[in-house]
Amino acid sequence: MGKQRMRRFLTKFRTAIGRSFSWCWKLEFHHDDDGYPHWHLLIDYRKRMPTEILRDLEAWWNLGRVNVRRVLRRDVPYVFKYVAKGPEDLPEWVIRHKGRLRVFQACQGFYTARKHRRHERKEPRSCLVNVDLHTRIERERRMALLISTNPHGQRRVRAVKLRMTFNALQVMRAHESIRQGVQLAAPGVVTISQWQSDMLQYEHRKFAGLAGIPRSAATA
Repeated sequence: MGKQRMRRFLTKFRTAIGRSFSWCWKLEFHHDDDGYPHWHLLIDYRKRMPTEILRDLEAWWNLGRVNVRRVLRRDVPYVFKYVAKGPEDLPEWVIRHKGRLRVFQACQGFYTARKHRRHERKEPRSCLVNVDLHTRIERERRMALLISTNPHGQRRVRAVKLRMTFNALQVMRAHESIRQGVQLAAPGVVTISQWQSDMLQYEHRKFAGLAGIPRSAATA
């Protein structure tokens, strides 16, 4: 709803001043229990704001109060760095939100002379299911980087799925190393055999479309 309101707000502002302008906005969340959202909007308008427009801003927005501040040329790098920073602590409702959440957007050609690339519309190659951020975090805990080296010394790195979380796998292999009296691997590293590597890649390809690998997938 906020993104649609921002689009209408920019349209009304553009109509009021009678010309186009460059803009970007950033979505952030208040540091309270509810995590209410608020937007920082940076507009490249270098004239004095008309009084009648200032009176209409909150009515155009209609999702809370509006605070207008002038940004000097020397302040632009700091303001843009602040606006473009990544999100920090996310409220629970954002983590549980299903689908993608846009937190930053800029107009076409925002402070750049690069031409816009044309993209051809094509049929999607896969069917994506919207999941919330909590599900993605749980899924990524069962991911690992598989690093293999061929006889020519060339390394290949790929992301694969695991049956258990990587932390659980690392603890299990550490107990095996202590029980067998062999040297522990470096932190964050689990050494596996070529056969285990082939099985890991097979399961990853077979269950690529699922959130995780079933426990009864194959005997290992």
